[in-house]
Amino acid sequence: MACSLTITNVQGLTNTLGDIEDILVNGTANECQNVKVSVNCQNSSIQSSGVAIVDQSGNWSLTLKMPCRCEEKIVVTVSCEADESCQTEFTGILKCRPKNSCPLANIVVTTIDQTDDDVSIDSCNPDGSRTRIFNVNITLPAGVFSVVSYIDYGDLTNSIPYTSTSFSDSHDYSPTGPYTAQLIFVQPENCPPIPIDVGDIPFCCPIIEEILFNVDGCFEEGSSVQVDFFVDISPSSSGSYAWNFNDLSLNPTGSTTGPANSHNFQNSGNFLVEVTFTPDDENCTAVSSSVLVTIPECDPIDEEPPTDEDPPICTSIICCILYGLLIAAIIAFITQIIIALCPIVPNYTLLTTALLTFAAIIVLLFLLKLCSWSNCRIWRAIIWILEWAAIICFIFFFICMNGTLLIATFIFGLIAGLIFLANRNCGWPRLFSLP
Repeated sequence: MACSLTITNVQGLTNTLGDIEDILVNGTANECQNVKVSVNCQNSSIQSSGVAIVDQSGNWSLTLKMPCRCEEKIVVTVSCEADESCQTEFTGILKCRPKNSCPLANIVVTTIDQTDDDVSIDSCNPDGSRTRIFNVNITLPAGVFSVVSYIDYGDLTNSIPYTSTSFSDSHDYSPTGPYTAQLIFVQPENCPPIPIDVGDIPFCCPIIEEILFNVDGCFEEGSSVQVDFFVDISPSSSGSYAWNFNDLSLNPTGSTTGPANSHNFQNSGNFLVEVTFTPDDENCTAVSSSVLVTIPECDPIDEEPPTDEDPPICTSIICCILYGLLIAAIIAFITQIIIALCPIVPNYTLLTTALLTFAAIIVLLFLLKLCSWSNCRIWRAIIWILEWAAIICFIFFFICMNGTLLIATFIFGLIAGLIFLANRNCGWPRLFSLP
């Protein structure tokens, strides 16, 4: 960006007798640190010059002692000290005002926090800036009854206009500087700005406010527990995070570029999790913090004995009839098997056995459909049937002395035992009670 200069005000300041004591010149500059100011009062042939320093807001002001006359022609030439080709000029009539006709101001700059001992604490904002408070008290000269002013913060931003002689204003500064603010008067007109030394704004280095975590469940042997972590950094900053979980896992340490992390703990107990944050900003050093994480053991599961919540067998007349038919069909089926193996009554036919088997299955299906039997009741009923089949076959073994009946006894008992082992939570049916 090229250098540019402006002249915003040229005034003669008079004493109580009306004679000029000083010439006040101020203006703005861009891409120029110091400006050379030359003043020529043409009627009185008086010349003077000086150098003004440009503040961070691009404003400059210079007062020269010159006994010129009010209302005479004046020429002001301003050039950049580093580049004399960058210049501007004012030619016009010199206007004057009393030297002491502008307000005076007492301005105190403080930080935002105050302790009980009235000690200022310079804390950081979440965005890394720091707040400065301007306490302004303006004294008006005689004959001046109103004032309008605002604060040029010195970082290319301004406050709102104030019409009071006493006010407070605050502004957030980025960590650079030094800053020079100004109290600018809109009324009375043509009054020079009052400089306000804000100074340097220190860098806001981050600190670890808190380590948040969430334990997902409890520890069981042979498993792990995931814990999610989040590091609350203030002010928000970029950097790297080094973690130490201090456990017996294969990866007790790690690193992340963000504040969130997860870790699987392989044991129960208390673990001191440590995290070190190293900011990318070279002006700041690493900060560390820790948090105690407790991984609880899961409570043992007490196996309660199963409770039979089955409804009564005969919830309706139909269920009672079906249940009776089922028992009759099964007894007849077992009898047919015994007759086949021990033909003491020569009435056995294979067709009769098949029909009885089919009838038992059909009746059982109707029971399941209409009477809402639970799974446990079904398995207990099957075990109960096999149990009685084994007992009956064993009894008839001694009557008929047929080894096949003994084998049938073993098979029925084995099947009943296997079904019970697969459904042991349902319990073993009582022998002399209907299932």
